[in-house]
Amino acid sequence: MSEACHKATYDWTQTRTLYVVLQGEFALYHQVTDNPDHDTLRILAPYLCDHVYKAGPWLTDWKNAPELPRVLSLTNAFGDRKQYGRHRARAVPEENTDIIATVGTEKLCPQNARLDISAPMPLAILPGLIETTPSVFIRVKQPDGSYVYPPVPPRPTVIPILVYKWYAGNRPGLWDQESGYGWPSGGPSDDFQSIHIYASSEKEETEQHAKDAFAAAAGLLGANAQVDWKDTSPSLFRTIFATPPAGLSWAQVNLFLWQILGYTNPHDPGLIQDDEPKNLPFDRDRVLLSSSGNCGPITGGGTGG
Repeated sequence: MSEACHKATYDWTQTRTLYVVLQGEFALYHQVTDNPDHDTLRILAPYLCDHVYKAGPWLTDWKNAPELPRVLSLTNAFGDRKQYGRHRARAVPEENTDIIATVGTEKLCPQNARLDISAPMPLAILPGLIETTPSVFIRVKQPDGSYVYPPVPPRPTVIPILVYKWYAGNRPGLWDQESGYGWPSGGPSDDFQSIHIYASSEKEETEQHAKDAFAAAAGLLGANAQVDWKDTSPSLFRTIFATPPAGLSWAQVNLFLWQILGYTNPHDPGLIQDDEPKNLPFDRDRVLLSSSGNCGPITGGGTGG
């Protein structure tokens, strides 16, 4: 159904909520278009050794999910519209400096991307999980050989959640135009649907891998950038649970932590509840005091179409 038909048939009160959850190393690029109402969010993931690239609703069995093709689009979802020619700050990734680091580039280099997903600008970007970053710094090499050091959020997100709306009868999903195959959203009800995009390693990642992943993602934004940290003690990164948005439980938002610790059964009934699980066999203190072991996103924005 076209957008014009949506406007004629529905109003805002008849929309449903979609959460697109990004787990892994992603580069988010704000692509300005000639459309007076809409811009595009390019969701890019670099090719990295040992990474897998999959998608599905929450609690997807990744072992049986097919690998994603390279180019996809998010369909039947809509997000923020421009106001006076610009989007609101919470929908513009490079302005969300409280939760996502930016390398400050205006160039898009998708040719080396393993995933290239086109999506509308979201209504908001929420932190599904955050980590502290003491002693962390980003260094970007300029064309003249000099370096700049973009600010690093003190508590950046490592699991961003993009918020969209959709209309009943037009379920959102990822669409591969070449094959005609889709990855639809899912969820316990139509009111709250989710698509979980996974672009990370199935095992806990090393310090050097995290640095390599950051540099590869920065390259997709046209930046020669590195991330490093002065303090190498185990307490450098501390995972902080963020409040999940409506429709996503604590167990769902933090599922990846238990996967990293070796509890990989996505159908464990202890995971499907609305509060934090009490009886799962994992060491809570170990989780809270250690790094997530997961890569995180960076952003860049452009002024060209």
